[in-house]
Amino acid sequence: MHLQHNALALAALLVPALAVQVPLRLTPQSHSQDYKFDALLHLPGISPYFDAIGSGLDHTAPRHCEVTAASYLIRHAAIYANDDDYENYIEPFINKLDSTYSSDPPYYLFSGKRRKGWKGSLAFFSKWKNPIDDPENQMEKITPQGIIDSRKVGKHLLSRYPNLVPTTKRIYADKKSRTKDTAKAFVQSFPQDVEVVEINLNRSSFHAQDPHKACKAFSKEPGQEEQGRFMSFYTQPIIQRLQPQSPVQLTQTDIMGMQQLCGQGEGEIPDDDGQRFFLAFTHREVPPFIATALGLFNSSNAHAEEFPTDRINWSRSWRMAELIPFLGHVGIEKLTCHAASTDPEDGHEYIRIIANSAPRPIPSCQDGPGASCSFHKFEEIVGRGMEEYGDFDGICKNNDDDDDDDDGKEKKADL
Repeated sequence: MHLQHNALALAALLVPALAVQVPLRLTPQSHSQDYKFDALLHLPGISPYFDAIGSGLDHTAPRHCEVTAASYLIRHAAIYANDDDYENYIEPFINKLDSTYSSDPPYYLFSGKRRKGWKGSLAFFSKWKNPIDDPENQMEKITPQGIIDSRKVGKHLLSRYPNLVPTTKRIYADKKSRTKDTAKAFVQSFPQDVEVVEINLNRSSFHAQDPHKACKAFSKEPGQEEQGRFMSFYTQPIIQRLQPQSPVQLTQTDIMGMQQLCGQGEGEIPDDDGQRFFLAFTHREVPPFIATALGLFNSSNAHAEEFPTDRINWSRSWRMAELIPFLGHVGIEKLTCHAASTDPEDGHEYIRIIANSAPRPIPSCQDGPGASCSFHKFEEIVGRGMEEYGDFDGICKNNDDDDDDDDGKEKKADL
């Protein structure tokens, strides 16, 4: 059973404290007409896929334009949990939860006995079944629902490009089972046979697909101190609210564990084979790289850039719930537009960014139809980035003699 569906009651209890309301249809009768809080829309890295709201732009190509090529980076489908989250948050809470059984393990697994002491809104824990019942074999693996979701999102995404899909001959995934399994399920949505090609991180052409693994200098340590302060502030009122209903002492990591369970260079291209629809499957660290590089979630308001650890910044632009759910994706469309002529040679080319099906204007370039970016200006943006960060191996310190990190020593917690 899908992880997030299995523990939806947990989400309803825990997430409202920091949830961002999703605007729905507005009517003169009520500003909240038809609104219903859905906790699964507010679990950024562990939610099922949903289309982002975006900026209100039409999802179809602008008038007089057609999408003539598209390339996407797609996060893998839902997994049971990753190693770090399980060891640090989920497993300690599960152990504490199971300590309230009336009999010693493993007898309670077959006796039908209930956990004792859980009351009120936590009473469901008396009979709640842990969806991660075989962690040794389930950890970091795609869930059955994840496979189903991958096929659904595949059909959904392919429906945007009926003229490009037939050109697809191969898609890419790294060697992790969760990305390969997602890709294999995804290709079932294609009407033709499509090859799943494994990414070789030693090739510079694949650095963009997995920059956090190809870059030895990449670290997840920055922000740890701020995360600790945030967790302390965020979990305190939740603990105060739920503690009277729990027979065991709840801690910061218990709250986070419960929430984890809620969701369950340039050159000539030789031999152009005509493919115009490209997909590559990756991890949740990667879409934010693209969003940051293009400034998609930036704001001209300095206050909107702040991430306070003691309150919610409601006006912030950086909202990862709209970028990194399972199967979340960021795409680059090439538009060919014919405003005044039907001659294909007279077409002007533009670039449009798509994040979870919603068009996202590039803040520094919106000179094209539907707030798209003219191709030559997009090249200038990429060129400026290459001037500053083009030496990938140098900036990442990949050539340091004293750093022997290789494929046999992978970075932890690729999510």
